[in-house]
Amino acid sequence: MEHELVHIKQWHSLDLFFFELMRIAFWFNPLVYVYQNRVSELHEFIADAKVAKHHKKQQYAILLSQAFKTENISFINQFFTQSLIKKRIVMLSKQKSKRIFQLKYILLMPLVLGMLVYTSCEQSIDNQEEKIEPVSINKVLTKTDSIITTTAVPFSVIDQVPVFPGCESAADKRACFQENIQNHIRKHFNYPLEAQEQNIQGRVAIMFTIQEDGTIGNIEKRGPHALLENEAVRIIERLPKMEPGKHKGKVVSVPFSIPITFRLQEEHGIDNAIAQFSKRDANWIPFMEIENPPVFPGCEDAADARACFNENIINHIKKHFNYPQEAKEKGIQGRVAIRFVINTKGEIIDIQKRGPSPILEAEAERIIKRLPKMQPASNNGELADVAYSIPITFKL
Repeated sequence: MEHELVHIKQWHSLDLFFFELMRIAFWFNPLVYVYQNRVSELHEFIADAKVAKHHKKQQYAILLSQAFKTENISFINQFFTQSLIKKRIVMLSKQKSKRIFQLKYILLMPLVLGMLVYTSCEQSIDNQEEKIEPVSINKVLTKTDSIITTTAVPFSVIDQVPVFPGCESAADKRACFQENIQNHIRKHFNYPLEAQEQNIQGRVAIMFTIQEDGTIGNIEKRGPHALLENEAVRIIERLPKMEPGKHKGKVVSVPFSIPITFRLQEEHGIDNAIAQFSKRDANWIPFMEIENPPVFPGCEDAADARACFNENIINHIKKHFNYPQEAKEKGIQGRVAIRFVINTKGEIIDIQKRGPSPILEAEAERIIKRLPKMQPASNNGELADVAYSIPITFKL
């Protein structure tokens, strides 16, 4: 009776009524059900604590056991599970925490607040860095400015820019510097073979500093893959020593940024047609756009003439492929992009090639020249010339 009177005096029913309303409004939120169960347990703990002040805890625990007809046989009583009765009896045996211990929660508040502010600020910085993308060679990245010394002056605002070797007598040393940087990249550019084979391409943002002694330092990079990033760094590391920049009469470090783009001219795949053709004949139709593709000998009865054509082209290349001995001895390898036309007579004409070496280009052309005569393609009921492209990879 005393236990139930505590519930009445403290208006616990109002708490339960409030959570019933919350369940109606937020029936889809599982936390509402969790909170309601926790509050119900808390009500019982409060009532038990009040009653236990006037009765010994051991006697009150026995009273609870008797009220709920709990047997003493361990393997059949309801204490086998974490029941509310068991929790109430366990709570009776616990000592109330001292109020001074509650101060730890107060001390945690500034710590939690500080962590929240710190993580928010850190995220803001990251977001700013992600937005940094150099779009011109004279744009200086904010990230670079943050890591260099206080004597650094951005390239775009410095009084006297660093002098690239050969630009000493140039009327516009700034423009000469930028032009020579671009020429240096073109001269030393090398598309990593592994990146080509994995079809990796994209733009690498390179940030570096022309230091006070004219050497290159603080090289940073950000790109789509480590293979491209490493190649970009290799190019920048080969920049020559320069005459350092000056600002207000003092020698200073100068941060500079430039994007280096790695782009595959031809996409991998047997069925990729040429997107644009030579202006001398605008009547060529890409293989993937032709209505009725050329018919490779043996594909006359194929359900899918286009797929059969592709498959036989691959088989033809495998059959006639021969790695030139001279290329092997010189360690030459790479991919040759081949483009050719099947004309209205079914003949192979206008073979074009582009590769890392004339030796490999010649071998690729030899393979294509050995293609058999085919049944010509047609478009809208008329015979048509069809342009076709395929990469042939020579790998040691």
